[in-house]
Amino acid sequence: MRWRASACARIAAIGAVTAVLGVLLTGVAHAEPPSNDDFDNSTPITALPFTVQQDTSEATRPWTTN
Repeated sequence: MRWRASACARIAAIGAVTAVLGVLLTGVAHAEPPSNDDFDNSTPITALPFTVQQDTSEATRPWTTN
């Protein structure tokens, strides 16, 4: 019975260390935003059919609240 408490304590400690390391060692993306990465100043579609040549591979949408 004593080994069971010790094993549970060891698993809890490993889990806590893993959680702390996961929070402290998370990386931040350092990619430079593309020139067209502005949702508020997006290109309007004025007529159909519409074609445009833009690289949107790294484009993101800002956080919005409704």
